[in-house]
Amino acid sequence: MKKIFAALLACLCASSLLAQNDNTYNESVIVVGDYKPVIEQSTKLNVAPLITDTNETIRHNFKYSITPQRLTSIFNPSELSYLKFKAKPATLYNNYMRFGMGNYWTPLADLYYCSTQSKTTNYGVRLNHQSSWGKLDWFGKYKQLEPQVDSFPGYGLSPDYYGKNHFSNTNLSAFFKYILHDNIQLSSDISYSNDYNMFYGFSDSTLNAVLGDTIARVPFTHDSIQKRDYGMMYNYLQWNAGVKSLNTDVNKLGYAGNIGIADLMGRYGLNELHMKANGTVHYGFPMFKEYKGIAYLNLGWEGFIEKYTPKAIDDTILYAPLAYKHPDLFDTCKGVRNILTANPYMDFIFNGFQIHAGVTLAGDAFTNADTMKLRIFPDVVASHSFMDDNMNLSLGARGGLDANSWNAIRLANPFVGPNADVKATSHWDLFGHVRFNFSKKLELNARVEHTFYKDAMLFWLDSNYRLDNVFTPYYRNYQRTTIGADITFVNDEMISLQLGGHYYVYSEDKEKLPILYQPDYDVTLTANVNYKDKVLVHLQGLVIGPMEGQCQWNGTSYAFTNKSEIDPRFGLNLEVEYIHNRALSFFAKFDNLLFQRYFYWTNYPSQRLNAMLGLTYTIPTRK
Repeated sequence: MKKIFAALLACLCASSLLAQNDNTYNESVIVVGDYKPVIEQSTKLNVAPLITDTNETIRHNFKYSITPQRLTSIFNPSELSYLKFKAKPATLYNNYMRFGMGNYWTPLADLYYCSTQSKTTNYGVRLNHQSSWGKLDWFGKYKQLEPQVDSFPGYGLSPDYYGKNHFSNTNLSAFFKYILHDNIQLSSDISYSNDYNMFYGFSDSTLNAVLGDTIARVPFTHDSIQKRDYGMMYNYLQWNAGVKSLNTDVNKLGYAGNIGIADLMGRYGLNELHMKANGTVHYGFPMFKEYKGIAYLNLGWEGFIEKYTPKAIDDTILYAPLAYKHPDLFDTCKGVRNILTANPYMDFIFNGFQIHAGVTLAGDAFTNADTMKLRIFPDVVASHSFMDDNMNLSLGARGGLDANSWNAIRLANPFVGPNADVKATSHWDLFGHVRFNFSKKLELNARVEHTFYKDAMLFWLDSNYRLDNVFTPYYRNYQRTTIGADITFVNDEMISLQLGGHYYVYSEDKEKLPILYQPDYDVTLTANVNYKDKVLVHLQGLVIGPMEGQCQWNGTSYAFTNKSEIDPRFGLNLEVEYIHNRALSFFAKFDNLLFQRYFYWTNYPSQRLNAMLGLTYTIPTRK
């Protein structure tokens, strides 16, 4: 018995020692209970309404928390097997209708519909309209001034009354996507837009002082003018189609190709046809035995056919935006311009560094349609993480060539006249970006960038127009240094705060041309509150620093007279939405709560307050 007991004890000890050396952990857990498969219903698509200011034309690129990288992941995760279980038909929300009405008679309508879930097909259509039909400073019209002794005795015109400041934007678009053989995507989209903006940048007193004596010495105001006589309207139609492979295996060839055509049709005989085509091929390959890289080649072409054949204009309509001083303003012009680009680059990871290395070659036959100039830009970004990914540093150099077509010009400034001068802007960007994750709730991003501009597009008032209410682009070379940072705090997705800003330093060249309508700094504060997915609150504060503007161009040399400074803008916007259920919600939006009368452009004051009330409704759909 002693021998048997000793043998059993030895076996137990050996088993214990083997268990200690075994790194696997095995334990069975038995769960007793009924399994109830549930498909959670997602919340409806929530698109916040926008109130467009009648002169909101400066588009600042606030570069918060963005480091441009086109690094493609070269890690191939293993495929996960899927589970099958029966469930009740889900309620889908593949549409929404949004309606609103604001002060200044500002209606809003937004309708959207898309297809339900499908492995191969996806399509949708959207209609959007927003406009404003009010007047700027209505009560200023009745302000009593000193009588004009010689011209119109006993009649006073207010310098503060700008009358109608109408605008209208309507967009209709549709898209279609189809997956062929599980690895090829075919896509196409078509859209149409109609945009109208009134050139309201003059008061009644200015109008009468410039043109009052020309029509039988009878005073007239904005209200006596047909709105079509001092506005610009555009119709824009475009179509795009593309094909790309969905194969993500880096050991196989991938490709993508796109073509597109667009036509801009403007008043007074303006037309611009834009055609483009681009394609990309990429292929993965092994590097340094244990690493992989991906090589890319992008090729692109853009062509523009510009035609301006002005229609006859009645000389008696002197108060129109085409109240011109020089008859040659309406000369017929036609041009064919092109831009070619080639961008070879590689993406790879080496010793913890993410590297993007390439170059961009651009042929510029846009600035001068008769001459092709080759321009070379860097395309290099290196990124590395430190301190367990709590800090990331990126350094890079990039550049490019941007065509300032008639369509691009009118989107940048809607108060530009027809037949504007066009050029292509070259820019070289040197930048550094650092990100700190202090915790899961707090993140800091800082950025420094220095940009070299050649033929950068800026705007000044066109002296050909008598009312000083029409702009034209001008081009100049300069450098800009940008220092910016933003800090973000997120508390369990219920509250998020972000404070950020930029400071700009401009270096002028030997031309001594001023840099107009570019701010010295900007600061934003954004707060978002989501209370139990029922009440959504968005609050934004904005400060845009002073900008240099001008009153008139002397017409003889590159020097301005009567230069003026546009005061800083202080903005405060509030948006509140109450979600009644997944199908119905109500919203209220208020812009410019500080009631500030600010300027984006010389002679174009803003409205003091924009307010809108509305609702969003979705029709539930059974799959």
